[in-house]
Amino acid sequence: MAKDRPTWDRRDSQRIDEDRRGNGMSSNGSSFSRRKNRHERNAEKLAARSEQTEFNLERSPHTQPQISITAPSTIPYTTAASEFIYGTSAVLAALRCGRRKLYKLYIHDAPDKVSLRLGRKQPRDPMLDTIIKFGLAAGAHVKQVAGNWPKLLDKMSGGRPHNGCILEASQLPKLPVDSLLPVASLTDTHFNASVCQQSAEEAEVNGTSGRIPRWAYKDEDSSSTENDVKPSRYPFALLLDGIRDEGNVGAIIRSAYYFGVDAIIVSTRSSAPISAVAIKASAGAAENIPILTTTNPTLFLKNTRMNGWKIFAAEAPAAASASQQTFGTSTEQVLSRRDVSAKLSEAPCILMLGSEDQGLQRSVRQQADGAVVIPGALTLSSEEDRAGVDSLNVSVASALLCEAFLGDPSSTGPGSSQAEGMMSTVDMIREEAKEDPNKMF
Repeated sequence: MAKDRPTWDRRDSQRIDEDRRGNGMSSNGSSFSRRKNRHERNAEKLAARSEQTEFNLERSPHTQPQISITAPSTIPYTTAASEFIYGTSAVLAALRCGRRKLYKLYIHDAPDKVSLRLGRKQPRDPMLDTIIKFGLAAGAHVKQVAGNWPKLLDKMSGGRPHNGCILEASQLPKLPVDSLLPVASLTDTHFNASVCQQSAEEAEVNGTSGRIPRWAYKDEDSSSTENDVKPSRYPFALLLDGIRDEGNVGAIIRSAYYFGVDAIIVSTRSSAPISAVAIKASAGAAENIPILTTTNPTLFLKNTRMNGWKIFAAEAPAAASASQQTFGTSTEQVLSRRDVSAKLSEAPCILMLGSEDQGLQRSVRQQADGAVVIPGALTLSSEEDRAGVDSLNVSVASALLCEAFLGDPSSTGPGSSQAEGMMSTVDMIREEAKEDPNKMF
């Protein structure tokens, strides 16, 4: 007698079919569906990789950006006027200072070659985590990238070191001016400029207000309490004329910011632009110091001088002597570093810096009230000096002269800096000589 078979109902049959479908099999046990589903899943994975995964700031700020593997074939500009800032110091400064519109922040955390060769897991650079945090807080669209992105990142940075960090943002504000206006008091926490006419697009980036805050001091119209120290000197600005090397421009801005210069004025027709190269060389200082531009430095200086500003030209000793003979200005002051420390207690001043090979343009040089020189240790004539070195690099000279005008932070005499805990120029140059890819150009 046959054994009783278990009874089946429709629900049992449905359950088995569901289990088979879940394993990629048809109801008759075929593996065709399983192979098909596997191919579909692989195709979906490839499609997901080709789509650059975007991170939306409207999601939880604690959510980490997802990784994009496949880079686009061309540089992904958000707007025609945007630029790429690169290097951790420059990018972090742009995020913290908030003077730009921010679009996308690209982060590539690559292990070094030694770690790859030894198969060691390298911890993430904590600076990148800090940058991601500030990027999210500032509203940037954060993208962590891998795969074939490094080649595109190198292209975005023009082949220069970017430390795995590139920010797409609007242009840095550079206010066009035709003169600086009179300054009422040396304790004023701002000064004013006459602003040139701009297009609507330019005004959106640069602004239209001629009120220039002295960034190192608390503005009397601001509720900020970060720095309550009042100025004890008149404003001091640098004018760059004919400096074509972007690295030098950035290094000058860095030194100027360090010593508390109130503004940088750039002659746009003869000097290098404030580009991403200059911004990286400035270690981010360009993001927080007012930058003004002029297309006619001679007229700008004439108008500004009429408004009570004193104009000085930075020159090598031999060039200063030649200028007196050329311009017939035997009564013109030729000052050394020690002679200028009290000038900012008398009037607002501009120091002009020219190109290393040709110096200042003749028409610009003629606007100077005096020349400032940095004597060297050698007293050799040009025939005796076989190396032919009669001057300093313009960025080094600017650092020494900024310290001379604004005061040695370690001194207590006239013109001494209000900032405490600052390094001397010698210490600063030593610090810059260290191998630091995040800060040095």
